[in-house]
Amino acid sequence: MSTLVQYVVVRGDLAKTMGWPLGAIVAQACHACTAVIHLFYNDSNTQAYLAELDSMHKVVLEAPDEASLHTLCSKLKEDDVHHKLWIEQPENIPTSLIMTQELTKPMLEGMKEIFNLHREYDIVTFARSMRTRKIETLEADDSRLGFVGITCKIDFGSTA
Repeated sequence: MSTLVQYVVVRGDLAKTMGWPLGAIVAQACHACTAVIHLFYNDSNTQAYLAELDSMHKVVLEAPDEASLHTLCSKLKEDDVHHKLWIEQPENIPTSLIMTQELTKPMLEGMKEIFNLHREYDIVTFARSMRTRKIETLEADDSRLGFVGITCKIDFGSTA
């Protein structure tokens, strides 16, 4: 069985333009991760993900703003992908979105133009990993959140 991945999408503008501290942003992602596990606890993918407690895999992505988060949420609803849009209360601010199942290639294709990947890997290790998956690195930088940000283009080759 392939590795199940939990995708965590966090708004980048929370830190960049709204001045939220790192701890508050991490808390938002943690709330959303817990909520999506609770909501879809009986789903077979959720159970398989939880069964590998010490080797859980997450991919953290950055949505540039609230509108991008809502665009992704709409797409996931259309494609019937289990997810949770976390809305911070009482401020009523959408902060993050979490998915519990693997994304299909067409879904990734649609996401690549919107989101930046945030990983704790060093640039060299991540770039090597990307080459083996036919992913071309376009830009790398240090973000204010303390993660390595990679903007990438994913080449899935011919669909024929």
